[in-house]
Amino acid sequence: MGKIIHTGGARIGNKNATFPFGKLIVMKDQIKLMTPMGNLFFLPQNIISIEKYKLIPFIAQGIKINHKIKSYEENVIFWSHKSPSKIIKGIEETGFINQVKTNKIIANESIRSKQLQGAFPLKKNIVIGAIVLWNALLLSDGLKFYLQDSASSRTLYGTTIAQCIIIIACILVLFSESFRKIVLKENRALEEVKMLISILLPISTFIGLILCLIQNQ
Repeated sequence: MGKIIHTGGARIGNKNATFPFGKLIVMKDQIKLMTPMGNLFFLPQNIISIEKYKLIPFIAQGIKINHKIKSYEENVIFWSHKSPSKIIKGIEETGFINQVKTNKIIANESIRSKQLQGAFPLKKNIVIGAIVLWNALLLSDGLKFYLQDSASSRTLYGTTIAQCIIIIACILVLFSESFRKIVLKENRALEEVKMLISILLPISTFIGLILCLIQNQ
């Protein structure tokens, strides 16, 4: 077996992603754990052990990846409705576990670079700027609600603009390589943000449409 892919949930540190927002991809020489809150890449030499993890049988169960990467959260769990034993057996069949047991050292500068950058693929200054802008736009509507009459407070321009910015940014990330170079860390790929976009784009579009309907009444 050359490659296996499991869809489930994930827990990284104290952040949790429910099904189906966790994807475990295992090959002979690497493991990828893809989530909206970040993506983890492991080589055989990074792994201490992979063990069964059960919090609630059949509901909260999966595997725990014990690793040595300092830039990642220590607690890394992949949730799955499948039996933890079957998941580990599948990982063994790829040959990855054998690489760990034999202390196989694999040189992969691309993955090493991603590990040093941490799990989240977006540039830190972009994230901080987006949070500041988002809060400023929402605050502008909040201030208007308290300082002006009720009719004016229904024109939620700040909130509407915030949703539009998210929609435009998601579309640009999907279709513009130049824009991806601006917002993504070096050596990070579109596949690393597709799951995040699949959450943000429909939610922001829905909220934007509702806001437009409210303000046109």
